[in-house]
Amino acid sequence: MTHRPFRFGLNLIPSVPNPILREYCRAAEDLGYDLITVSDYITLELLPAGIRRWTTQPPFFALLAAAEVTSSVRLGTYSLNASLYRPALLARDIIAFQNYTGDRLEMGIGAGYIKDDFDTAEVPWGRASERIDRLERMVLETRRMVTGTYPTLLMGSSTHEELLRLAATYADIVSLTGAESKTEFSQAQLLDSTRLAKQCDYIRSVAIGADRLDHIELNCLVHAVNLTDDPSTPPPPIPNVAVPTPDELTKLPGIMHGTPESIAEDLHRYRETYGISYFTIRVPNMVDFAKVIKLVR
Repeated sequence: MTHRPFRFGLNLIPSVPNPILREYCRAAEDLGYDLITVSDYITLELLPAGIRRWTTQPPFFALLAAAEVTSSVRLGTYSLNASLYRPALLARDIIAFQNYTGDRLEMGIGAGYIKDDFDTAEVPWGRASERIDRLERMVLETRRMVTGTYPTLLMGSSTHEELLRLAATYADIVSLTGAESKTEFSQAQLLDSTRLAKQCDYIRSVAIGADRLDHIELNCLVHAVNLTDDPSTPPPPIPNVAVPTPDELTKLPGIMHGTPESIAEDLHRYRETYGISYFTIRVPNMVDFAKVIKLVR
């Protein structure tokens, strides 16, 4: 898992008018991103990013807009809330989308973590174990139902070990947020490097037991990118993310801080240390991080 080629995804929470969304997608492909992914929310309100309740688009609506203005990037969900879907209906959407895009879908799917979305959709919140059971059933049932190419599957977690076990057992990509688990959007506390390394070791141990080690790609969400000529200076305040100590900052892939050249070196170190080769970037950092992408191609 440590020597996979780098891949870079742009993640959108699609709440902007379609012309702007399409422009983001065109730009992402032109800048060298490998994937465009969209998130799945109903009630999310994230005012620093200009997102208000009931403004996010359904994921497949947004991805169709992305498909129409791009030709080579992969298109993904990051991630669907399994409890808000039914296997047969999701299977139908997968088949239709794969047919429409020429099998460009990479499907991220998770157990869901914002209780307000469950309440608004009149879906039982339940215990974590119940939500994880729904997720496992969704994966197994859609695999059984989908005709044609089943999408590359991404699953993961912030810190929940059972979700990481499930991901290492079934998924092609295991995704890490690199932050403490939370049930609402609030300030994220990044894991320290020791805990992140233990998560990656656990994923590898499960994958080895399932004879899947060579089939798994590790992904990490990058919460912020700050380009500076002086990497020794602390990064500026980051909305919704608590900046770690200077020592930890150099060890964690959740915040990229430095020159494009130093960040490119960091990527190689993170791949060697943790096995992470696929990094997901958010829209505000799209242009800055593209300078790094050019250096590692």
